[in-house]
Amino acid sequence: MNWSLSSHRPPDFSLYVSLESLSVEQFPLDDIDKRVIIVGDIHGMFEEFQALLAKVSYNPSSDVLVSVGDIVAKGPHSGSMQVLEFMASHNITAVRGNHDQKVIEWRTWLEWIHSLPGGSNWLFQVQDKWEKAQERGADDVEEWVEEQVRHDKKHSKWWKKIPEEWQLFGDHYRIAEGMTQEQYSYMIQRPVRIHVPHAHTFIAHAGILASDPNYKRKDKRQPLSHIPILYEAETRKEDTSFLRRLQELAILNEIPQNLIPWVTLNMRGVLDDHTVTRKKNGTPWAQLYKKDMKHCAGFDSKKKGSLPCHPSTVVYGHAASRGLDINRWTIGLDSGCVYNQRMTALVLGGKFAQQLPGTIEDEYDGEAIDIDGNILSSRPKFGDSWPKIFYIVGEQILEEMDVEAVIGELQMMSNKSFLEGSESMSASVSSSISSSSALSTSGLQGWVDAAGAQAHSPTGYSSSEETSSVTSGSFISNISTIESEPNSSSASVASLPSTSSDPTSSRSKAQLWNSVKLLTFTRTLTTIYSISLLTLLTLTQLTILARVKYIRAIKHMSSEEDQEAALEGELGMSNMLFMALKARFGIPQQPLLKTFLPSVHELLFAPADDEDLPEHPLSNIAFETLSADYLTLSYYLLHIGWKNLTTHIQSAVEEVLEGVSLKTRLSESDVHRLLKDMMQRVALEGLTASMLPNTEDMVRSVLVLGGRDDHDPYSPSQGAALSTSMDDLLSETRTLFSSYRFTEVLDTCVDWAVDSLMKSFEGEGRVFASGDAEAPRVRLASILPPLASWSRTSLLALPSELVDGILAKDETRTFSAWIWAKFELEV
Repeated sequence: MNWSLSSHRPPDFSLYVSLESLSVEQFPLDDIDKRVIIVGDIHGMFEEFQALLAKVSYNPSSDVLVSVGDIVAKGPHSGSMQVLEFMASHNITAVRGNHDQKVIEWRTWLEWIHSLPGGSNWLFQVQDKWEKAQERGADDVEEWVEEQVRHDKKHSKWWKKIPEEWQLFGDHYRIAEGMTQEQYSYMIQRPVRIHVPHAHTFIAHAGILASDPNYKRKDKRQPLSHIPILYEAETRKEDTSFLRRLQELAILNEIPQNLIPWVTLNMRGVLDDHTVTRKKNGTPWAQLYKKDMKHCAGFDSKKKGSLPCHPSTVVYGHAASRGLDINRWTIGLDSGCVYNQRMTALVLGGKFAQQLPGTIEDEYDGEAIDIDGNILSSRPKFGDSWPKIFYIVGEQILEEMDVEAVIGELQMMSNKSFLEGSESMSASVSSSISSSSALSTSGLQGWVDAAGAQAHSPTGYSSSEETSSVTSGSFISNISTIESEPNSSSASVASLPSTSSDPTSSRSKAQLWNSVKLLTFTRTLTTIYSISLLTLLTLTQLTILARVKYIRAIKHMSSEEDQEAALEGELGMSNMLFMALKARFGIPQQPLLKTFLPSVHELLFAPADDEDLPEHPLSNIAFETLSADYLTLSYYLLHIGWKNLTTHIQSAVEEVLEGVSLKTRLSESDVHRLLKDMMQRVALEGLTASMLPNTEDMVRSVLVLGGRDDHDPYSPSQGAALSTSMDDLLSETRTLFSSYRFTEVLDTCVDWAVDSLMKSFEGEGRVFASGDAEAPRVRLASILPPLASWSRTSLLALPSELVDGILAKDETRTFSAWIWAKFELEV
């Protein structure tokens, strides 16, 4: 590649390729002998990548492999080079990821520097100086570069050629430096966006917006607000697929945000000022996309409030914090392959192609199903299985309090330890969960083993998955799922030490170790309290609903028995003759049915609000609706309440651990005492307030976020056929949670969980080996790895030993029986 040597001005390092369109041959969906396999973020995890391809039986001769980007970086360096070699040598279809882009930019920069007179010599000298500085103990390349910029005046013009915020000699630099020219050529040919017209699908690393957030949905500047204009030379196809393709191209080319490569590489949400953000605040872009697609009603629709458009689907990666995120029109495949040890594949076509109804172009715009035909959804809602709901909250806690990420920073600050630690992380994937119980109690290696040992933890989607891949057959139209994200306003753990830290953070080792200490204990107690509260909340809700339904059934049976007795009396011969004589002699005339069979007449024609009548079928529907609304309120604890809970726990942890250094030697009883001291400082009021929304407006908001946005739970019509309302259920629940009985059962559950934790430390080869003459004492730093491992396993393992243990406690069963026995509330 030739550069202008006269001006020495920096070239365009980005080398963006905006868009690539895939044909039917490049993305086959209707050929039963071919499949499309779309893989989530790989991040250089080569062994896991190969295991995933083996799991889905990838055949290069018949399968089309597609990547959603970020094929390199974050994982082991050697793995990144192996993945790059595989992808380039097979010319695998892929979009660019934000990490891929950094590698491209560094390689372009290196080519530019080497093309300048004296550039290669300067770069060689700098590399040599950095290696010698490392030998003297330097471990922060950013600090070292800043020092060189201040003191190396002789080469100041060269130092200025390093763009701001670029990290010299970091992982992206080393990948860029090590890749071949053919691999570099492959990388720069990767587009930022892929359009699959015949599948009405977009593929982008971070995402695509369906409308410009600066304007209202029906504004004429929005591509979905109007039917594309057809010119005379164009032909309108009967199946409207041509119009759909034009509209999809308009989404890509007329919405300004979609034309900015940074957006499609980094976007996570949209802020209130309508700007795009890569941070976790703001409204998730997928939620906005869903709202736009829900209004699409076809080009011929006259429905009020609808848009003249057809839906399209976005497949993306990037958002590891959301995990596997399958919704009706957006499919997120980044399941966290580095820290969560899970990689995901979406398999389309093959034998499922023959199941697609009609023309693919008109029907391919909906949900994903797994290999058994089950709908895949990653958002908890009423009706989902307990393991799935439990898994979701566990994922959020691990993401927000990512102890392993901070450990990654510490490793990068150690001489040559990042590469060795990353290799160890990759190698540890094959270890089983049982082996993680005997964690190393010295240094950082134990942390890496603890993270890697979770590679085969259940994912909540398939108990048999070893690499957590998800195979999906096809997109199915007209199936809706829950895909709303919780509002992240007040529910925040931003005050915690950084958990999703940028690897280039400038924090010192002391600050990072302090973060590890506080995060580990905070995550451990958050795990204990969140599991205990979620279990007790669900138990309470189900017990109350079961009692209400039981009483309603008893009343219904009693009413039917009364009606049966009345009918038997009325149908007797003497009574019917008596009623006939009354009618014959003119004694108060009534309708014939009411004269001879008054009970039957009353049953059929009496007003609906008569309490003596048998229950109307509509009341059953109303009760089911009320039950679903009530149970959906667990969304609050699952997505918002646990974060409020964390703030209470964090302050207690900081108070107790103040002055306790990582070198402090502790016995098993000392650790137990520290945990007890922290628990005593956690206020019960703060815990119970985290379980349920406390105002009507909050209840409505939570129900909308939980997917129940088609009715008002407090409207008179909702409770017209019932004697129990949402207010009644919430009032009783809050009263129960403020009672001394709840305090006792919660204390019992939490104490049992702590005891279970301490028992995991005992035994041969563990932190506190049994059989020692004296109680062993170990440094606090050595206790942190097994603590972090225990919380991770407790949150992800299914079935959950903590949940099973809590439900098996006599106190828990007594609490449930006490709720059940409150019949006076219903009679």
